[in-house]
Amino acid sequence: MPDQAPEAYAAAFDARCAAAEGPGTRRVDGFGIQGLVPVDGESPTQLLVLDDRAFDVLSAVLPLASAGTVRVHEAAGRCAELIRRDRTWTSKAVTAMVCRDIRTVPEPLLPNGLTLRPVCRVREDPPDGVSLTDAVAAAGRAMPAGEVSTAALVTYLRSLPEGPRLFAAVDDDGVVRGTSGSRTFFSDAYVFFVNTDPGWRRRGVGLSVTAAALRSAVKSGATRASLDASGPGIPLYRRLGFTAVAQITQFSRSG
Repeated sequence: MPDQAPEAYAAAFDARCAAAEGPGTRRVDGFGIQGLVPVDGESPTQLLVLDDRAFDVLSAVLPLASAGTVRVHEAAGRCAELIRRDRTWTSKAVTAMVCRDIRTVPEPLLPNGLTLRPVCRVREDPPDGVSLTDAVAAAGRAMPAGEVSTAALVTYLRSLPEGPRLFAAVDDDGVVRGTSGSRTFFSDAYVFFVNTDPGWRRRGVGLSVTAAALRSAVKSGATRASLDASGPGIPLYRRLGFTAVAQITQFSRSG
C-alpha cells in the first residue's frame, strides 16, 4: 500500500488542467473528482477520480468525454466499474509517484556509447536534434505490442503547446536507445515518454534520460514533479527521489 496521501499528485494534476483549460473545455471540480471534459467534442478529456463520492458527477460527465484519459484511484472502485462498462475505454494499472523537490535529483551519466540529444518536436527545437518520428519509433519498440499507435503518439506530441522538452539517448550509429520528456506547469513538472530499448535495459539509460528531463524542468522553474509509473519503472524513479502515493487505474480512449 502507498505510504503517503495523494494530495501532491492531485495538486500537480490540477496544475496541468489549469494550463490546458480553454473555451473548448469545461472544468469538473467536485467531491472526489477534478479535471476537464470537452464542450467542443474535440478537446481531450482529463479527469482524476479520487474516491466514490465522485460517482454521480462522473456518471453525468462521462457521456461528454471524448478521447483522453481518466485516472481512477484504487479507493474509487464503483467509478472504475462504471467506466469498464464502456468497452471503448482501455485500462492499465499504474503507480502515481511524486518527487517533492526535483532540485535535489542526481545527475547520473549515460553508459558508454550513448549521447544525450534533444528531440525535434516543433520548429523551435534545436535543429541538430533527433527527429520526433525516430524517437517515437524507438518508444514503440520499448512498449508492449499494441499498447499505443506510433502515428497517434507522433500526432499527440506535435499537438502539445509550446514548452515540453523531449530527449533521446542515441548510440554511435544514431539509433535511439532511450527517450524521456517533461512538461512544466508553474512549479510542477510532469514526466512522460520514458522508454528504454529492451536491449539496453538495466544499464542506467532510463535513469539518465529521466534525470535529464527533470533538470530541464528545473530550468523552466519547476520544483516538484509527478508521473505515472509502470511496475518495472518504480525502482528507477525511487532512485531519483520519487515516492509512490497511490495506485491508479488509467483508462484511455483514442479519437
